[in-house]
Amino acid sequence: MLKIECNKKDTKVVAAGSLKVIAIEMGAALASLYEQIYAENPKAANALRGIITGMVIASNSPIWTPEKKHAKFSFVCDAKNISAQDIRTALDAGATADVIKALLED
Repeated sequence: MLKIECNKKDTKVVAAGSLKVIAIEMGAALASLYEQIYAENPKAANALRGIITGMVIASNSPIWTPEKKHAKFSFVCDAKNISAQDIRTALDAGATADVIKALLED
């Protein structure tokens, strides 16, 4: 499960599951975004692709500087072993009660 909320002032990320699943869901989100933009404006979509690719592969990209504060993030590695602290962290990062309930039901 991957939930991302961004606005001009704040970014909140909640992720649950294995790293492989989270990476796949991130890829699916990017693919969906690209597809929707491409349907309206292929040139803009390709520009977005170049920007994102550049940000990901650049070794000096801010994406890869963990010492900087980027966003509130909650990560639950194994939904079957969720602790009270995991739930608190997820709620603090912006997870809704429905998200927490879904994690607990898995």
